[in-house]
Amino acid sequence: MIVITGATGRTGRPIAEALLTANKAVRVIGRSREALSALVSLGAEAAVGDVADGAFLDRTLRGAGAAYVMIPPNPAADDLRAYHARLSEAMTGAISRAAVAHVVSLGCLGAHLPRGTGPIVGLYDHEQRLNRLETTHVVHLRPGYFMENLLAQIPGIRTHGSIATAFRADVGFPVVSVKDVAKVAALYLLELDFTGHQVRELRGAADVNFNSIVEAIGRVINKADLRYEQLSYADFENALRVNGSSADAARATVELSRAINEGLAMNAEGRTRESTTETRLESFAEQFAAIYSAGTNSAGEHVAAMQ
Repeated sequence: MIVITGATGRTGRPIAEALLTANKAVRVIGRSREALSALVSLGAEAAVGDVADGAFLDRTLRGAGAAYVMIPPNPAADDLRAYHARLSEAMTGAISRAAVAHVVSLGCLGAHLPRGTGPIVGLYDHEQRLNRLETTHVVHLRPGYFMENLLAQIPGIRTHGSIATAFRADVGFPVVSVKDVAKVAALYLLELDFTGHQVRELRGAADVNFNSIVEAIGRVINKADLRYEQLSYADFENALRVNGSSADAARATVELSRAINEGLAMNAEGRTRESTTETRLESFAEQFAAIYSAGTNSAGEHVAAMQ
């Protein structure tokens, strides 16, 4: 049995689908049976509950040989690090009690640093807890900025004709598609050939910056005048608060933006053949254009706006 947390999310769903296609026994976690119904129709077993509930996780992980774990984003959390800690402790405790042999964990680039990276610090803490599970083999996936997070810019493009963040326009950073992350995670869970505690960075096909992002997106949506607006840290923090982030989450996201601008969050292993994934920005831009033209938008999943 393989247990998938976040099974209704951008990574969890395609991971579960890939495992079910391979005729694996899969138990999917979600907050409602209705949200899990599509996966149940493919053969998954539904587990409806809260991943912060240790007793629920004990029941759900019982008999599992492997699991995909992620901490769902919660920008409304009053204390973001405490929120991460509460879910991390529930997950790692249940994994230990159930003696799950293999775990694939979703983290983020920058999770090698104990401070200075805003919301990613909670993922550093989570990795450390998982690494204390001596009898569980763990792969920590560390993707860069999720391309799909750019979909949250659609309202701003329509209203203001711009993409706006606190990133410097010329600072390069890795961008990766969630489908590539899910593909890597699913392969690990299918093969279960990893041992010890490992890290796998996922850096996309190439580093980009917001100048190149604006160029690529402007071209495919036929908006040659699309511009990039670098917000001040104060204005960015205010914008996050207006859009529902707590004061602590907004502060943390600003801290991450500053770390990226100063080159602190991305410099771990550096790009390798193993960390380079398939989807290029230009390919994602075509998907972006289709969603933009359809008049909808969808925000990204990743906890750290890198993600």
